[in-house]
Amino acid sequence: LSTTDMHGKCWETNILTGDAEPDNMLRVSTAVDQIRREYGDEHVLLIDNGDLFQGGAVSQVQLMEYTEGKSAMTPAMAVCLNEIGYDAFILGNHEFNYDWNNMRNIYRSLEKNGIPVLAANVCYDGTDGDHAAGENAFTPYITKTITVAGHAHKIGILGFENTDIPLWDTPAHYPGLQFAHPGNDELQISKEAAPYLAQMKEEGCEFVIVCYHSGLGSADGEVIGGFNSESQGLRLVRETDSINICL
Repeated sequence: LSTTDMHGKCWETNILTGDAEPDNMLRVSTAVDQIRREYGDEHVLLIDNGDLFQGGAVSQVQLMEYTEGKSAMTPAMAVCLNEIGYDAFILGNHEFNYDWNNMRNIYRSLEKNGIPVLAANVCYDGTDGDHAAGENAFTPYITKTITVAGHAHKIGILGFENTDIPLWDTPAHYPGLQFAHPGNDELQISKEAAPYLAQMKEEGCEFVIVCYHSGLGSADGEVIGGFNSESQGLRLVRETDSINICL
């Protein structure tokens, strides 16, 4: 299961207009609970594919107060991931609309609560004095094992961030970071994916879920920068601002 572009919609009501907010985390929680009861908690994977915090009025105010030091409360959308029990969170481009240090603290809080923050192509550029150029800034992937009919299936979840963030956001929101590893000047996600896919297969992953926060054209065309949907056996799971692909 995956959600994407929730944009701060935690509650069922838009507090600015009083109108119903049909796409919200309360409804996600209800749907996920029903599916987990039907199939069993251990058989369900739940991933958020980014653009989680920006957009909703309450979420915006919380992040502003958190950044200004007026509140130490964990932002509501992070609480939602914890309470619903997500298996992974993939960074979206709007996660870089805010102060880097404060967002990093939120990511650390999520990981402390067992929700890994994935972005395989985000790395350090070597200018901060603490990290080498090309060193990963986030966890690239995780693996999960699900047992069905007595057989254990190892599943990989590989996350990618949008490479166009430097075109949209101020460098102060991603100090010392770049969105492709050295040598990938074309920003091709296929180049970013290749070593991880090989590593995950070597670790015994039968399935790999690629979560890429990026737009996608026709599902018949190229997917993740060079993997063709026909020749590489890719199956499109979701097409919005973000995509999940099963390999």
